[in-house]
Amino acid sequence: MKKLFSLVVVLSLFAGFAFAQTQVDPMNFPKLTQWVTDFSDTLTTTQLADLNATAKDYENQTTNQLVTVLFPNRNGNELIDIGMKVFKDNGIGQKAANNGLLLLISTQEKKIRIVVGYGLEWAYPDLMASQVIENDIRPLVNSGDFYGAVKVFYERSAQILSGEMPVGYTTSSTATTSDNENYLPIAGFIWFLLGMFLRRSLPRDPKKPMKIVRHKKQLKIVLPILLWWFILLSLFVWIVVAWTLLLYLIIGAIVWGIGVFGGRWFGGGWWFGGGFWWGGFGWWGGGSWWGGAGD
Repeated sequence: MKKLFSLVVVLSLFAGFAFAQTQVDPMNFPKLTQWVTDFSDTLTTTQLADLNATAKDYENQTTNQLVTVLFPNRNGNELIDIGMKVFKDNGIGQKAANNGLLLLISTQEKKIRIVVGYGLEWAYPDLMASQVIENDIRPLVNSGDFYGAVKVFYERSAQILSGEMPVGYTTSSTATTSDNENYLPIAGFIWFLLGMFLRRSLPRDPKKPMKIVRHKKQLKIVLPILLWWFILLSLFVWIVVAWTLLLYLIIGAIVWGIGVFGGRWFGGGWWFGGGFWWGGFGWWGGGSWWGGAGD
């Protein structure tokens, strides 16, 4: 009976330990002590050692700090919120350069997110992060090859940060050019209306209404009209820009939780909230603004 009781106790402890392992809280991870941390126990010891060696060597060569965290599931949280919490709690990236990069993978849900410290955003924009996920990481995650997914993350990130464009990737310049071309017909229409208005505003011969009178005082009429049109057009552009920015901040606060209205500049915060200085794994919390892409 005593042996049976001891066996029940041991099994209960083992079950409790296993339950605790699968119920790790993604919003309260322990402090990270290495570059690749696997809370989901999907990587072997050899795989972890290889990935950590890769990340360490890369940081020694470039000072860029690339960190990966694997965990079972999000427990109802958004990956971007988990990523910001990991960034802030562990101070990913170097203090002077703000050059942290974080890969999050929810192994059970197969959700992926790359969070980029603002010191690397110039070389690793959101579009690039999205392509790394969709082109390289997600197919491996969906097939259950988490080691391969993390490995290719370090390989592609090293390429991108060195200025090399991976095969099949595109840059944001193509999209920007296309967007600008879409506005050309609108700009042309505005200038057409401006020309028609100026033509109708010029003095005309009463006997021949279709004929414009050309005399020395014509410039005194045309120049003020052009000046007023320029002022009105400039005001219109600034109003559109201001309203667009305001809508971005409001929508960002509601949908993504970013910007002043999102409470991440001043409270709990990215600029003035705590947890950036000398924190945990690195020196700096990835900067005052994060980019990235993912689920």
